[in-house]
Amino acid sequence: MTTASEAPRPAPAADGSGADPARRPLRDALVVAGTMAATFAVLRLALAASPGADLDVAGYNVHHLFTGLLLVAAGGLPLAIRGGGGRAGTAARAVFAVGLAMALDEWVYLIATDGSNASYLLPVSLWGGVAVVGLAIFYALAVGAVAARCRRREGAGGETGAGAGEVPVDRSSAGGLGGGRTAAVHASTVVLLACAVAAGGCISVQVQEVGAPGGSLAEGRRIVDLTHAFDADTVYWPTAEGFRLEEDFRGPTEGGYWYEANRFCAAEHGGTHLDAPVHFARGRHAADEVPLDRLVGRAVTVDVSAAALADPGHEVSVRELRDWEEEHGRIPPGAIVLLHTGYGRYWPDRARYMGTDRRGPEAVADLRFPGLHPDAARWLVEERAVGAVGIDTPSIDTGSSTLFWSHRVLFEQNVPAFENLANLDRLPPRGFTVVALPMKIRGGSGGPLRAIALLDR
Repeated sequence: MTTASEAPRPAPAADGSGADPARRPLRDALVVAGTMAATFAVLRLALAASPGADLDVAGYNVHHLFTGLLLVAAGGLPLAIRGGGGRAGTAARAVFAVGLAMALDEWVYLIATDGSNASYLLPVSLWGGVAVVGLAIFYALAVGAVAARCRRREGAGGETGAGAGEVPVDRSSAGGLGGGRTAAVHASTVVLLACAVAAGGCISVQVQEVGAPGGSLAEGRRIVDLTHAFDADTVYWPTAEGFRLEEDFRGPTEGGYWYEANRFCAAEHGGTHLDAPVHFARGRHAADEVPLDRLVGRAVTVDVSAAALADPGHEVSVRELRDWEEEHGRIPPGAIVLLHTGYGRYWPDRARYMGTDRRGPEAVADLRFPGLHPDAARWLVEERAVGAVGIDTPSIDTGSSTLFWSHRVLFEQNVPAFENLANLDRLPPRGFTVVALPMKIRGGSGGPLRAIALLDR
Protein backbone atom coordinates (compact mmCIF):
# COMPACT_ATOMS: atom_id res chain seq x y z
CA MET A 1 0.00 0.00 0.00
CA THR A 2 1.30 3.41 -0.90
CA THR A 3 0.88 6.31 1.52
CA ALA A 4 0.35 9.91 0.57
CA SER A 5 3.94 10.71 1.50
CA GLU A 6 5.12 7.95 -0.79
CA ALA A 7 3.07 9.07 -3.81
CA PRO A 8 5.08 9.43 -6.99
CA ARG A 9 6.28 12.97 -7.67
CA PRO A 10 6.83 14.46 -11.11
CA ALA A 11 10.37 13.93 -12.29
CA PRO A 12 12.48 17.08 -12.21
CA ALA A 13 13.50 18.57 -15.52
CA ALA A 14 16.58 16.90 -16.93
CA ASP A 15 18.21 20.29 -17.45
CA GLY A 16 18.17 21.00 -13.73
CA SER A 17 15.96 24.05 -14.12
CA GLY A 18 13.19 22.66 -11.91
CA ALA A 19 10.57 23.61 -14.52
CA ASP A 20 7.58 21.40 -15.03
CA PRO A 21 8.34 19.39 -18.20
CA ALA A 22 4.70 19.64 -19.24
CA ARG A 23 4.93 23.42 -19.34
CA ARG A 24 8.42 23.84 -20.76
CA PRO A 25 7.51 23.63 -24.50
CA LEU A 26 4.99 26.46 -24.12
CA ARG A 27 7.50 28.49 -22.09
CA ASP A 28 10.20 28.10 -24.74
CA ALA A 29 7.76 28.90 -27.53
CA LEU A 30 6.69 32.05 -25.74
CA VAL A 31 10.35 33.02 -25.31
CA VAL A 32 10.79 32.80 -29.08
CA ALA A 33 7.56 34.65 -29.88
CA GLY A 34 8.06 37.35 -27.26
CA THR A 35 11.67 37.94 -28.21
CA MET A 36 10.78 38.26 -31.90
CA ALA A 37 7.96 40.72 -31.20
CA ALA A 38 10.09 42.75 -28.78
CA THR A 39 12.98 42.89 -31.22
CA PHE A 40 10.75 44.13 -34.00
CA ALA A 41 9.23 46.80 -31.73
CA VAL A 42 12.62 47.96 -30.45
CA LEU A 43 14.00 48.19 -33.98
CA ARG A 44 11.14 50.31 -35.22
CA LEU A 45 11.06 52.54 -32.14
CA ALA A 46 14.82 53.10 -32.35
CA LEU A 47 14.62 53.96 -36.04
CA ALA A 48 11.72 56.33 -35.50
CA ALA A 49 13.35 58.09 -32.55
CA SER A 50 16.89 58.43 -33.88
CA PRO A 51 17.71 61.27 -36.34
CA GLY A 52 20.80 59.29 -37.29
CA ALA A 53 18.85 56.38 -38.72
CA ASP A 54 17.49 57.33 -42.10
CA LEU A 55 15.36 54.77 -43.87
CA ASP A 56 16.09 56.20 -47.29
CA VAL A 57 19.48 54.54 -47.12
CA ALA A 58 19.42 50.95 -48.31
CA GLY A 59 22.88 50.24 -46.84
CA TYR A 60 21.55 50.74 -43.31
CA ASN A 61 18.83 48.16 -43.85
CA VAL A 62 21.14 45.71 -45.61
CA HIS A 63 23.49 45.87 -42.62
CA HIS A 64 20.67 44.92 -40.26
CA LEU A 65 19.47 42.22 -42.65
CA PHE A 66 22.82 40.45 -42.65
CA THR A 67 23.23 40.96 -38.90
CA GLY A 68 19.88 39.23 -38.46
CA LEU A 69 20.90 36.34 -40.70
CA LEU A 70 24.10 35.87 -38.72
CA LEU A 71 22.10 35.73 -35.50
CA VAL A 72 19.72 33.20 -37.08
CA ALA A 73 22.71 31.02 -37.89
CA ALA A 74 24.29 31.54 -34.46
CA GLY A 75 21.10 30.52 -32.67
CA GLY A 76 19.79 27.96 -35.13
CA LEU A 77 22.89 25.81 -35.57
CA PRO A 78 23.14 24.82 -31.88
CA LEU A 79 19.43 23.96 -31.92
CA ALA A 80 19.83 21.77 -35.00
CA ILE A 81 23.05 20.04 -33.89
CA ARG A 82 22.72 19.61 -30.12
CA GLY A 83 19.07 20.16 -29.37
CA GLY A 84 17.74 22.89 -27.14
CA GLY A 85 17.61 21.66 -23.58
CA GLY A 86 18.48 23.76 -20.55
CA ARG A 87 19.37 27.40 -20.25
CA ALA A 88 21.73 27.16 -23.21
CA GLY A 89 18.86 25.98 -25.39
CA THR A 90 16.64 28.82 -24.23
CA ALA A 91 19.42 31.31 -24.98
CA ALA A 92 19.94 29.78 -28.44
CA ARG A 93 16.23 30.11 -29.20
CA ALA A 94 16.29 33.73 -28.04
CA VAL A 95 19.25 34.53 -30.32
CA PHE A 96 17.51 32.73 -33.17
CA ALA A 97 14.34 34.76 -32.55
CA VAL A 98 16.18 38.10 -32.44
CA GLY A 99 17.97 37.34 -35.69
CA LEU A 100 14.80 36.15 -37.40
CA ALA A 101 12.90 39.28 -36.34
CA MET A 102 15.69 41.56 -37.59
CA ALA A 103 16.08 39.70 -40.87
CA LEU A 104 12.35 39.58 -41.58
CA ASP A 105 11.88 43.24 -40.71
CA GLU A 106 14.66 44.53 -42.95
CA TRP A 107 14.04 41.98 -45.71
CA VAL A 108 10.38 42.95 -45.95
CA TYR A 109 11.33 46.64 -46.06
CA LEU A 110 13.96 46.18 -48.77
CA ILE A 111 11.74 43.93 -50.89
CA ALA A 112 8.78 46.27 -50.64
CA THR A 113 10.51 49.60 -51.19
CA ASP A 114 13.81 48.71 -52.85
CA GLY A 115 15.41 50.62 -49.97
CA SER A 116 14.74 53.97 -51.57
CA ASN A 117 11.36 55.34 -50.63
CA ALA A 118 10.77 56.50 -47.08
CA SER A 119 7.15 57.40 -47.88
CA TYR A 120 6.32 53.69 -47.78
CA LEU A 121 7.70 53.40 -44.24
CA LEU A 122 4.34 53.55 -42.50
CA PRO A 123 2.50 50.89 -44.54
CA VAL A 124 5.56 48.67 -44.65
CA SER A 125 6.09 49.00 -40.91
CA LEU A 126 2.45 48.18 -40.22
CA TRP A 127 2.33 45.23 -42.59
CA GLY A 128 5.77 44.10 -41.50
CA GLY A 129 4.73 44.32 -37.86
CA VAL A 130 1.59 42.28 -38.50
CA ALA A 131 3.60 39.69 -40.44
CA VAL A 132 6.39 39.29 -37.89
CA VAL A 133 4.15 39.29 -34.81
CA GLY A 134 1.68 36.97 -36.53
CA LEU A 135 4.43 34.58 -37.53
CA ALA A 136 5.83 34.71 -34.01
CA ILE A 137 2.45 33.70 -32.60
CA PHE A 138 2.21 30.93 -35.17
CA TYR A 139 5.69 29.77 -34.15
CA ALA A 140 4.62 29.62 -30.50
CA LEU A 141 1.46 27.68 -31.31
CA ALA A 142 3.31 25.30 -33.62
CA VAL A 143 6.02 24.51 -31.07
CA GLY A 144 3.48 24.06 -28.29
CA ALA A 145 1.04 21.96 -30.30
CA VAL A 146 3.55 19.64 -31.94
CA ALA A 147 5.55 19.21 -28.75
CA ALA A 148 2.41 18.49 -26.71
CA ARG A 149 1.29 15.88 -29.20
CA CYS A 150 4.69 14.20 -29.20
CA ARG A 151 4.79 14.39 -25.39
CA ARG A 152 1.39 12.73 -25.07
CA ARG A 153 2.47 9.98 -27.43
CA GLU A 154 5.74 9.42 -25.61
CA GLY A 155 4.06 9.75 -22.21
CA ALA A 156 1.55 7.07 -23.13
CA GLY A 157 4.38 4.78 -24.12
CA GLY A 158 6.18 5.51 -20.86
CA GLU A 159 3.11 4.76 -18.75
CA THR A 160 2.51 1.48 -20.59
CA GLY A 161 5.98 0.24 -19.77
CA ALA A 162 6.15 1.59 -16.20
CA GLY A 163 5.89 -0.74 -13.27
CA ALA A 164 3.81 -0.15 -10.15
CA GLY A 165 5.16 2.78 -8.14
CA GLU A 166 7.47 3.85 -10.93
CA VAL A 167 7.54 7.41 -12.20
CA PRO A 168 6.79 7.73 -15.95
CA VAL A 169 9.66 9.35 -17.77
CA ASP A 170 8.96 12.31 -20.04
CA ARG A 171 11.38 11.44 -22.84
CA SER A 172 10.92 14.87 -24.33
CA SER A 173 12.78 16.31 -21.35
CA ALA A 174 15.68 13.90 -21.33
CA GLY A 175 18.87 14.43 -23.23
CA GLY A 176 18.10 17.94 -24.48
CA LEU A 177 15.02 18.54 -26.55
CA GLY A 178 14.20 14.95 -27.19
CA GLY A 179 12.66 13.63 -30.38
CA GLY A 180 9.27 15.27 -29.99
CA ARG A 181 10.41 18.77 -29.21
CA THR A 182 13.24 18.62 -31.73
CA ALA A 183 10.69 17.74 -34.38
CA ALA A 184 8.49 20.56 -33.13
CA VAL A 185 11.21 23.17 -33.41
CA HIS A 186 12.37 22.00 -36.84
CA ALA A 187 8.88 21.60 -38.28
CA SER A 188 7.61 24.93 -37.02
CA THR A 189 10.77 26.71 -38.19
CA VAL A 190 10.33 25.37 -41.72
CA VAL A 191 6.69 26.43 -41.77
CA LEU A 192 7.61 29.81 -40.26
CA LEU A 193 10.16 30.53 -42.99
CA ALA A 194 7.71 29.44 -45.68
CA CYS A 195 5.11 31.82 -44.26
CA ALA A 196 7.73 34.57 -44.12
CA VAL A 197 8.40 34.19 -47.83
CA ALA A 198 4.69 34.33 -48.57
CA ALA A 199 4.15 37.30 -46.28
CA GLY A 200 7.06 39.17 -47.85
CA GLY A 201 5.62 38.55 -51.29
CA CYS A 202 2.20 39.79 -50.23
CA ILE A 203 3.66 42.92 -48.66
CA SER A 204 5.74 43.58 -51.75
CA VAL A 205 2.70 43.29 -54.00
CA GLN A 206 0.65 45.47 -51.66
CA VAL A 207 3.21 48.28 -51.66
CA GLN A 208 3.83 48.01 -55.40
CA GLU A 209 0.11 48.34 -56.01
CA VAL A 210 0.01 51.46 -53.83
CA GLY A 211 3.28 53.06 -54.80
CA ALA A 212 4.72 51.70 -58.02
CA PRO A 213 2.14 50.98 -60.69
CA GLY A 214 3.16 50.37 -64.24
CA GLY A 215 3.06 53.04 -66.90
CA SER A 216 4.29 56.60 -66.54
CA LEU A 217 6.84 57.44 -63.86
CA ALA A 218 4.51 60.24 -62.75
CA GLU A 219 1.31 58.19 -62.83
CA GLY A 220 -0.72 58.92 -59.73
CA ARG A 221 1.86 61.38 -58.40
CA ARG A 222 1.60 65.14 -58.07
CA ILE A 223 4.19 67.01 -60.12
CA VAL A 224 5.54 70.39 -59.04
CA ASP A 225 7.29 72.54 -61.65
CA LEU A 226 10.44 74.02 -60.11
CA THR A 227 11.36 76.07 -63.18
CA HIS A 228 10.66 79.70 -64.04
CA ALA A 229 9.74 80.28 -67.68
CA PHE A 230 12.44 81.89 -69.85
CA ASP A 231 11.33 85.16 -71.41
CA ALA A 232 12.22 88.84 -71.57
CA ASP A 233 11.58 89.22 -67.81
CA THR A 234 13.87 86.36 -66.74
CA VAL A 235 16.30 87.43 -64.01
CA TYR A 236 20.01 87.30 -64.90
CA TRP A 237 23.10 88.46 -63.06
CA PRO A 238 23.58 92.23 -63.48
CA THR A 239 26.63 91.68 -65.69
CA ALA A 240 24.89 89.23 -68.06
CA GLU A 241 22.62 89.88 -71.01
CA GLY A 242 19.01 88.81 -70.71
CA PHE A 243 17.18 86.09 -72.55
CA ARG A 244 16.34 86.75 -76.19
CA LEU A 245 13.97 84.76 -78.36
CA GLU A 246 14.06 85.63 -82.06
CA GLU A 247 11.63 84.39 -84.65
CA ASP A 248 12.88 82.54 -87.70
CA PHE A 249 9.48 81.63 -89.16
CA ARG A 250 5.89 81.65 -87.97
CA GLY A 251 2.88 81.04 -90.18
CA PRO A 252 1.33 78.79 -92.80
CA THR A 253 3.62 77.17 -95.31
CA GLU A 254 3.19 76.66 -99.04
CA GLY A 255 2.24 73.08 -98.23
CA GLY A 256 -0.73 74.27 -96.22
CA TYR A 257 0.49 73.34 -92.73
CA TRP A 258 1.46 75.57 -89.82
CA TYR A 259 5.13 75.97 -88.90
CA GLU A 260 7.05 77.81 -86.18
CA ALA A 261 10.80 78.01 -85.49
CA ASN A 262 12.85 80.35 -83.30
CA ARG A 263 16.36 80.86 -82.08
CA PHE A 264 17.35 82.02 -78.62
CA CYS A 265 20.32 83.61 -76.94
CA ALA A 266 20.99 83.31 -73.20
CA ALA A 267 23.83 83.37 -70.70
CA GLU A 268 24.49 80.08 -68.89
CA HIS A 269 23.75 81.52 -65.45
CA GLY A 270 20.30 83.05 -65.51
CA GLY A 271 16.75 81.98 -64.87
CA THR A 272 16.40 78.50 -63.36
CA HIS A 273 19.80 77.05 -64.13
CA LEU A 274 22.58 74.64 -63.23
CA ASP A 275 25.87 75.72 -61.76
CA ALA A 276 28.29 72.99 -62.83
CA PRO A 277 31.23 72.44 -60.42
CA VAL A 278 33.73 73.76 -62.97
CA HIS A 279 32.04 77.16 -62.54
CA PHE A 280 34.19 77.73 -59.41
CA ALA A 281 36.51 74.69 -59.26
CA ARG A 282 39.14 74.05 -61.89
CA GLY A 283 39.11 70.55 -63.34
CA ARG A 284 35.79 69.56 -61.85
CA HIS A 285 32.65 68.48 -63.73
CA ALA A 286 31.45 70.59 -66.64
CA ALA A 287 27.75 70.76 -67.50
CA ASP A 288 27.92 67.69 -69.75
CA GLU A 289 29.92 65.71 -67.16
CA VAL A 290 27.69 66.02 -64.09
CA PRO A 291 26.54 62.46 -63.25
CA LEU A 292 22.83 61.87 -63.67
CA ASP A 293 22.50 60.58 -60.11
CA ARG A 294 23.34 64.11 -58.93
CA LEU A 295 20.59 65.54 -61.12
CA VAL A 296 17.88 63.00 -60.32
CA GLY A 297 17.29 61.73 -56.80
CA ARG A 298 15.48 61.79 -53.51
CA ALA A 299 15.24 65.28 -52.09
CA VAL A 300 14.46 67.28 -48.96
CA THR A 301 13.24 70.85 -48.51
CA VAL A 302 14.69 72.91 -45.69
CA ASP A 303 12.33 75.83 -44.98
CA VAL A 304 14.29 78.86 -43.76
CA SER A 305 11.83 81.40 -45.14
CA ALA A 306 10.95 83.01 -41.80
CA ALA A 307 14.56 84.02 -41.12
CA ALA A 308 15.39 84.75 -44.77
CA LEU A 309 12.43 87.04 -45.39
CA ALA A 310 13.24 88.94 -42.22
CA ASP A 311 16.90 89.41 -43.20
CA PRO A 312 17.96 89.74 -46.87
CA GLY A 313 21.52 88.90 -45.85
CA HIS A 314 20.57 85.69 -44.01
CA GLU A 315 22.94 82.75 -44.40
CA VAL A 316 21.52 79.26 -43.78
CA SER A 317 23.51 77.82 -40.88
CA VAL A 318 24.51 74.37 -39.68
CA ARG A 319 22.25 74.94 -36.67
CA GLU A 320 19.23 75.41 -38.93
CA LEU A 321 20.06 72.22 -40.82
CA ARG A 322 20.43 70.28 -37.57
CA ASP A 323 17.17 71.72 -36.26
CA TRP A 324 15.47 70.54 -39.44
CA GLU A 325 16.90 67.05 -38.92
CA GLU A 326 15.63 66.91 -35.36
CA GLU A 327 12.11 67.38 -36.68
CA HIS A 328 12.22 65.51 -39.99
CA GLY A 329 15.06 63.00 -39.74
CA ARG A 330 18.60 62.79 -41.01
CA ILE A 331 19.45 64.10 -44.49
CA PRO A 332 20.41 60.93 -46.37
CA PRO A 333 23.62 60.59 -48.41
CA GLY A 334 23.16 61.57 -52.05
CA ALA A 335 20.08 63.66 -51.31
CA ILE A 336 19.27 66.82 -53.25
CA VAL A 337 18.88 69.52 -50.59
CA LEU A 338 16.56 72.40 -51.53
CA LEU A 339 16.73 75.61 -49.49
CA HIS A 340 13.40 77.42 -49.37
CA THR A 341 14.06 81.08 -48.56
CA GLY A 342 10.68 82.34 -49.74
CA TYR A 343 12.28 84.64 -52.31
CA GLY A 344 10.51 82.89 -55.16
CA ARG A 345 7.48 85.05 -54.38
CA TYR A 346 9.39 88.11 -55.63
CA TRP A 347 10.13 86.68 -59.10
CA PRO A 348 10.63 88.44 -61.56
CA ASP A 349 10.81 91.74 -59.65
CA ARG A 350 14.56 92.29 -59.82
CA ALA A 351 14.61 94.99 -57.15
CA ARG A 352 12.94 92.75 -54.55
CA TYR A 353 14.38 89.45 -55.76
CA MET A 354 18.01 90.59 -56.11
CA GLY A 355 18.11 93.79 -54.10
CA THR A 356 18.60 95.97 -57.19
CA ASP A 357 17.26 96.38 -60.70
CA ARG A 358 20.38 98.11 -61.94
CA ARG A 359 22.57 96.53 -64.60
CA GLY A 360 26.31 96.38 -65.15
CA PRO A 361 29.35 95.69 -62.92
CA GLU A 362 28.50 98.57 -60.58
CA ALA A 363 25.21 96.93 -59.63
CA VAL A 364 26.86 93.83 -58.17
CA ALA A 365 27.70 95.68 -54.96
CA ASP A 366 23.99 96.37 -54.42
CA LEU A 367 22.90 92.72 -54.54
CA ARG A 368 21.05 91.55 -51.42
CA PHE A 369 19.44 88.14 -51.01
CA PRO A 370 19.83 85.09 -48.71
CA GLY A 371 22.21 82.21 -49.31
CA LEU A 372 24.02 79.25 -47.76
CA HIS A 373 26.73 79.86 -45.16
CA PRO A 374 30.11 78.33 -46.15
CA ASP A 375 30.22 76.34 -42.90
CA ALA A 376 26.83 74.83 -43.73
CA ALA A 377 28.01 74.04 -47.26
CA ARG A 378 31.04 72.25 -45.80
CA TRP A 379 28.82 70.36 -43.33
CA LEU A 380 26.50 69.18 -46.12
CA VAL A 381 29.48 67.91 -48.09
CA GLU A 382 31.55 66.38 -45.31
CA GLU A 383 28.90 65.22 -42.83
CA ARG A 384 25.99 64.35 -45.11
CA ALA A 385 27.61 63.68 -48.52
CA VAL A 386 24.71 65.34 -50.37
CA GLY A 387 24.28 64.96 -54.11
CA ALA A 388 23.30 68.54 -54.98
CA VAL A 389 22.03 71.78 -53.42
CA GLY A 390 19.27 74.02 -54.78
CA ILE A 391 17.89 77.41 -53.76
CA ASP A 392 15.16 79.86 -54.77
CA THR A 393 17.54 82.85 -55.02
CA PRO A 394 19.99 83.96 -57.74
CA SER A 395 22.98 82.31 -56.02
CA ILE A 396 23.98 79.69 -53.46
CA ASP A 397 26.09 82.39 -51.77
CA THR A 398 24.42 85.47 -50.34
CA GLY A 399 24.06 88.54 -52.58
CA SER A 400 26.75 90.44 -50.67
CA SER A 401 29.35 87.67 -51.07
CA THR A 402 32.54 88.62 -52.88
CA LEU A 403 34.57 85.40 -52.49
CA PHE A 404 31.74 82.89 -53.11
CA TRP A 405 32.97 80.42 -50.52
CA SER A 406 29.85 78.25 -50.54
CA HIS A 407 30.21 77.75 -54.30
CA ARG A 408 33.86 76.88 -53.87
CA VAL A 409 33.28 74.41 -51.03
CA LEU A 410 30.51 72.56 -52.86
CA PHE A 411 32.11 72.57 -56.29
CA GLU A 412 35.50 71.40 -55.08
CA GLN A 413 33.70 68.16 -54.16
CA ASN A 414 31.80 68.05 -57.49
CA VAL A 415 28.49 68.91 -55.82
CA PRO A 416 26.45 70.96 -58.35
CA ALA A 417 23.99 73.73 -57.51
CA PHE A 418 20.54 74.62 -58.85
CA GLU A 419 19.69 78.32 -58.64
CA ASN A 420 16.54 80.41 -59.17
CA LEU A 421 14.27 77.47 -58.41
CA ALA A 422 10.52 78.04 -58.36
CA ASN A 423 7.63 76.82 -56.19
CA LEU A 424 9.68 75.46 -53.30
CA ASP A 425 6.80 76.52 -51.05
CA ARG A 426 4.73 73.74 -52.63
CA LEU A 427 7.10 70.97 -51.54
CA PRO A 428 6.94 68.88 -48.35
CA PRO A 429 10.00 68.55 -46.10
CA ARG A 430 10.69 65.12 -47.61
CA GLY A 431 8.95 62.38 -49.55
CA PHE A 432 9.63 63.43 -53.15
CA THR A 433 12.05 63.00 -56.03
CA VAL A 434 13.69 65.82 -57.98
CA VAL A 435 14.46 65.60 -61.69
CA ALA A 436 16.72 68.51 -62.69
CA LEU A 437 18.02 68.12 -66.23
CA PRO A 438 20.11 70.94 -67.73
CA MET A 439 20.94 71.69 -71.32
CA LYS A 440 23.90 69.39 -72.02
CA ILE A 441 26.46 71.96 -73.11
CA ARG A 442 29.81 70.32 -73.74
CA GLY A 443 32.40 72.05 -71.58
CA GLY A 444 29.78 74.43 -70.17
CA SER A 445 29.97 75.93 -66.70
CA GLY A 446 26.21 75.71 -66.36
CA GLY A 447 23.06 76.03 -68.41
CA PRO A 448 19.28 76.43 -68.44
CA LEU A 449 17.61 73.84 -66.23
CA ARG A 450 14.20 72.17 -66.36
CA ALA A 451 13.54 70.98 -62.84
CA ILE A 452 10.47 69.19 -61.49
CA ALA A 453 9.54 67.40 -58.28
CA LEU A 454 7.60 64.14 -58.21
CA LEU A 455 5.74 63.91 -54.91
CA ASP A 456 5.22 60.48 -53.40
CA ARG A 457 1.71 59.13 -53.46
